Amino acid sequence: MENNKTKPEQNKNKPTQGKNNRPRTAAESLIDDVLSSDALLFHDQYHEAYIAQYGDGRQILKLSSKSFKEWLAHSYWVKEQKPLPRDTDSQVVQTLTGHAIFESSTYQLQVRLARDGEELWYDLADGRAIRISSTEWKLVAKPPILFRRMQQKSQVEPERDGEVDHLRNYINVASDDDWLLFLVFVVAAFIPDFPHPLLILHGPQGAGKTTPMRVIKQLVDPSVIQGMPLPDRIPEFVQLADHHAFLFFDNLSNLPTKMSDALARASTGDSFSKRQLFTDSDDIVYHIQKTIALNGINQVITKADLLDRSILIKLERITPDMRMPEADFWSAFNHDKPQILGAIFDVLVKALALYPDIELDEAPRMADFTRWGCAIAEASGYGQENFLKAYRDNIARQNDEAIDASPVAKAVIGLMHDLEDTNVWQGTPEKLLGTLNRRLDTINSSSSPLWPKAPEWMTRRLNEAQTNLSAIGIYVEVERINGSRIITITINEPTADSDSKSAQTVIS
Repeated sequence: MENNKTKPEQNKNKPTQGKNNRPRTAAESLIDDVLSSDALLFHDQYHEAYIAQYGDGRQILKLSSKSFKEWLAHSYWVKEQKPLPRDTDSQVVQTLTGHAIFESSTYQLQVRLARDGEELWYDLADGRAIRISSTEWKLVAKPPILFRRMQQKSQVEPERDGEVDHLRNYINVASDDDWLLFLVFVVAAFIPDFPHPLLILHGPQGAGKTTPMRVIKQLVDPSVIQGMPLPDRIPEFVQLADHHAFLFFDNLSNLPTKMSDALARASTGDSFSKRQLFTDSDDIVYHIQKTIALNGINQVITKADLLDRSILIKLERITPDMRMPEADFWSAFNHDKPQILGAIFDVLVKALALYPDIELDEAPRMADFTRWGCAIAEASGYGQENFLKAYRDNIARQNDEAIDASPVAKAVIGLMHDLEDTNVWQGTPEKLLGTLNRRLDTINSSSSPLWPKAPEWMTRRLNEAQTNLSAIGIYVEVERINGSRIITITINEPTADSDSKSAQTVIS
């Protein structure tokens, strides 16, 4: 981190008079009080100005925030026993902002979760934090300056001697494989700075799709906002992602292409530009890498690149005998929550110790998550081989979903299986589109918005489906021959290099 652990020199000489021996104004008095106190002015990675009122991470306020202006007004009343004069707060904020940006250090601020060297930090949002290392987790009353707090609510204090499996009492997953993937996803959500897969829950009405996501939210990042609809515009999405450590989007019926792309970028980590308020040209560039979940009656992801970054879990309808009143459910969960949270930290301690020795001989797309998944599965007593099997099967499910969502992929599969004397098809994009169009009566794809209307789009759709087709033994190659673009499609058994091959891991 860029954090400068030494407080920069600030003005410790509080003048009693202003310039030319005139009495100090209210603004000058407040500025002098702040600069001569133990408070620390600084700016974050986005050049936003902050104050750490006690000089550490217990209470941090953004200088432009309503909370800081209210604190100024209260401080002035306590000292002078009169209201703060009009516009004084704006003068103080403007001056202190200059100090924070041009004369003070940079601190990398995170939301709820932070990594500092080999240690993880978890913000309880009440001034305290949990420090997690490969040997222990510990409650720290005066944490370093690591966190900014947006809509975060304070977290309960974790308790020791809990069992992480108690979480399963509150999750409607039928199979042991799905439970293990769910558990790994939740524990991994406490580890920042690596690409996380999206969790996709889908199933019929009454399957309890929202409740598991609210449970994750309460464990990872309780806030005044829980589930939310997916925004229509990228700037709103960036703001939501920037303000939460974990976010989920509830009850989706479709997923626009631009939001599918944004989710893919935000889960693996990418930069987004957002225009500053009330300006025409100034942009802030945010780096977003978050843990995200979606739910809906149907599986709404159609783009292969996002499916490759996902864990798909189908939930079954909860039977009447298994239902319980919502108030009773959350009362029981909140009773167990401190021990479940402590048990998660126990698993994290062990996983941090195991992680350096885990190696991947063959890595799927989410290689970092696979390594952490093996460490977490070992640390929680399930074993890495069980995790690998569950994740391998889920990847196969992703591939099936991607092919089912691609009318071009389904059409190519039908074409190749109908070849009689050869396992190769070759021709131009125009020829392939014409051939497949003549088969539309059998594949019923012409009405799909993903069906190419022009030859150049045929090549793009094939590129999108190429990885998924190769996993089932259909290989696509596009090259230029004598100035023309030629597509060669072959059908064969999947090779050893296919993405469908599972990752083998060993702990050395």
